Amino acid sequence: MPLSQIHQDRRQVISTVTLGKGRPWDRRTQAAVRCRYPDWLAAGAALLAQAGAVAGAMAGALTAEMPGTTAGAGAAAPATETVRVAPERDYGPFVYINAENQVQGLSIELLQRLQPWLGWRLEMQPARPLADQLAAARRGEVDLITSLRPTPERAAHLNFTRPYVAVPAVLVQRQGQPTTDLVGLRAQPVAVGRGYAVEGYLRLRHPQVRWVPMDDDAQALAALRRGEVQAVVADVASTRFIIGREGWRDLVPGRPIGFDYALAFGVRRDRPDLVLALDRALMRWPLAERDTLFTRWVGPAATETRDPLRRALEWIGALITLLGALGWWWLRRRQRSALLSPRS
Repeated sequence: MPLSQIHQDRRQVISTVTLGKGRPWDRRTQAAVRCRYPDWLAAGAALLAQAGAVAGAMAGALTAEMPGTTAGAGAAAPATETVRVAPERDYGPFVYINAENQVQGLSIELLQRLQPWLGWRLEMQPARPLADQLAAARRGEVDLITSLRPTPERAAHLNFTRPYVAVPAVLVQRQGQPTTDLVGLRAQPVAVGRGYAVEGYLRLRHPQVRWVPMDDDAQALAALRRGEVQAVVADVASTRFIIGREGWRDLVPGRPIGFDYALAFGVRRDRPDLVLALDRALMRWPLAERDTLFTRWVGPAATETRDPLRRALEWIGALITLLGALGWWWLRRRQRSALLSPRS
């Protein structure tokens, strides 16, 4: 807003504001008030109010596309796009093969729930270990992999959506073992998922451990029960899922290791349009439905990840609006003092 417009708005406000019992401000009062505070204070208050309104409008515009709103609901994309989905074989509860040899899991159901906004035809590829699916993505044989944590290595051939769920990685041991941490497992065999995002992190941070890569968490936990490894690093949701499914009550998930799985959809790099469509669909999906889905599949082990831009705009808008209100209150108080004070 030009400064001249701010001054004009200020003059209009002063000419119409009344004080006490409706007594209008005359020109003498206006002159007295001008002597009491400089023009830049009024301009600053107007700018703060304007900035608060702009930030609020931006947050509102984003909210129109965010979960929990109805904007865009029912506006499905035409079902002309075939997307090849590469499911992981055993990464429950996010994606896995059930007893009927069907692919299911939180991430698969999430894709299905997003269909009203995507309109894709999902073509499920054979379920394989993650390392095999990542290799297929590098060769351009698949379009989308679910339940991936973005890493620099994967970003060389994949683009990622915003994360839709986050779970911590924990150290799993056999019941009755002395509780320890990775520092206490120096030179001991510890299993970790082959090609999983946590593997590179662990090899860099804890090179003293003898890492044993396994195709998936189920194989790693089975090896722990047989005594082939001393511990397993896996995400807590997957660990609890496998323990419950197999009845392996002799395994105990321990403390977090300082690594979180912020899971997203990975899409081949030459299809940024698929990432954009997925992000828009994730923003539009109602929060209540999302919370219900996450609670049913993972319970308290996972936390939904919220859009940081939306949070930042909401906080900035609220802060600026508060500052503008305080500034305007202070100016009104000065004006009242100027009007009521006896002339010297």
